[in-house]
Amino acid sequence: MMDLMGPEGLRPGTQVDGWMIVKALGAGGFGAVHQVEKHGQPFAMKLALHKEDSGDAKQTHARTRRELTCLLHLNHPNIVKARAHGQWPDMRQGHLYLILDYIDGWTLAEWAERMHPTFHELVRVFEQIAAALSYMHARGVFHRDLKLTNLLIRKSDGVPILIDFGVGDYSLAEELTDLPLPPGTERYRAPEANRFWREHKNGRKAKYEFKVADELFAFGVMLHDLLTEPLPTRRTARTPLNNDVVPPPPVEEKNPRIPEALASLVRKLLSREPHRRPENFESVRRELAELVAHQGSEYQVPHHPPFRQQAPSRDAGAGKAPAEAKLRKVWQRRRPGALRGLLGAAALVLVASLATPSPDAFLLPSGATVQFPLQEEGSHVTQKSSATSAQRATIPSRFVTPTEFLAWCKTAAILGMVVAVEAGCPGAQVRPMPSDLEDCPPEVQKVMEELGVKSDMFITVDIRQPSTAGGYVPGDDGTYGDGPVIGRVEPWDNQSKIPTGSLLFGYLWTEVGPRVIGRYDRVQFPNGKEFPVCMALSNRSFRDGIKKHPGSKPGAAKIGRIEPVAPMPL
Repeated sequence: MMDLMGPEGLRPGTQVDGWMIVKALGAGGFGAVHQVEKHGQPFAMKLALHKEDSGDAKQTHARTRRELTCLLHLNHPNIVKARAHGQWPDMRQGHLYLILDYIDGWTLAEWAERMHPTFHELVRVFEQIAAALSYMHARGVFHRDLKLTNLLIRKSDGVPILIDFGVGDYSLAEELTDLPLPPGTERYRAPEANRFWREHKNGRKAKYEFKVADELFAFGVMLHDLLTEPLPTRRTARTPLNNDVVPPPPVEEKNPRIPEALASLVRKLLSREPHRRPENFESVRRELAELVAHQGSEYQVPHHPPFRQQAPSRDAGAGKAPAEAKLRKVWQRRRPGALRGLLGAAALVLVASLATPSPDAFLLPSGATVQFPLQEEGSHVTQKSSATSAQRATIPSRFVTPTEFLAWCKTAAILGMVVAVEAGCPGAQVRPMPSDLEDCPPEVQKVMEELGVKSDMFITVDIRQPSTAGGYVPGDDGTYGDGPVIGRVEPWDNQSKIPTGSLLFGYLWTEVGPRVIGRYDRVQFPNGKEFPVCMALSNRSFRDGIKKHPGSKPGAAKIGRIEPVAPMPL
């Protein structure tokens, strides 16, 4: 069976040397990763795509063996650990596999979107990453593919974990490529690597020497993108940072909130010349540790303003009432009925006197006093609120300093998490919901027109939960939580040019009322070609979202494994 379907096709329940496959986690150019279980304990299994004697050009067996060697050199709390290895189905000639710690977490980009970290929290995470890289380099190991998707933030304790050493290297390791540059991701390559490529791309004997400076640049790209991109998981056209002639624009131009000391560190990390970057990661760690210890209020605010706090133009004039009506519609559609009046009133108070703020001010209504039910500590907003008492909270003046804003957030604990999210208070830990106010970018709409996407089509919501009925059958339900998903286009009602079997990359929101909201923003054809799209889970009864099926619970929403999606805007 293994030879017929390949490592990426192993089905749940398959036994691999006593490790039971639970679900697929992903696949790349060198290996496939599955969640496995043994003796009730979860692990991750990475299988090389090809056997040692296959002759594959990527040498996936040798690279997986090198990854194992790298990990055996390392024992650090912020680096994934290898627990076992073997070959299967034949212990001498089978596919090499690694058993790794299973990390239940978000990628660094997902964490930044979902948790709204303050600058202090962001710097603390990067300090831990720098410590891991300093430790790793001291033992002669390079990761060589630092990027936002190769760092996970563990959900249980918020600790960052460096994963995927598939193109890693260590001192005195054998050379596995005959190209001038080692494998890696283009956006994160240092300018000097690009310069070397241009000068030596036709010469196979020239080999670029990967250095600490390369890893420092990639570290700087990660920090830059989180500081300047409110939605870093979305694949948008970004300005290249590794042009060896033109430096990138200062980060503070894109995000004026960034404290100057942090912006200065990013500029040094992204320097065109390697000798102008920090000497090593230990010096970076020390500099970040100083920022973590900084007591300034500018580090205690969210690194990006909440998206629903965007003020209309001063020229909008009479447009205020329609904006309020739209927002009321969004809130009423996305929240349980018993809370509509309360939360709708809170949202409208937050919108009532919007004006264009200065970059260093927070937008809040002036002198407003609103009555809200008091939430017990640790309680969650539910459809049937048990609150019996009330307390008054006065929202400060329209433009407040960071210190005043934080003080208000502490007072506003009585508002509950939903209102705290709207105000952008630190600790309001939920990924921003898409709203009816967002539109599909014109350039993406044009792509969708060229792809012939004009009406609904059916998809498998997430390929990790394929249909067990072979089609769109009532009762064939999957169970979903908040997070990224990979859908698959099915043949029914597909009148577009998107081939059946194409993958759709997106995100689900499951705890926003009676429906599951889904957005898909990228499609990958079976031939590997990718295009941006704007598609939403939808059906004829509920244009935005799929109504939850009986048996749904918090964090475990039930909808069909196959559901329709519609082009946006809806």
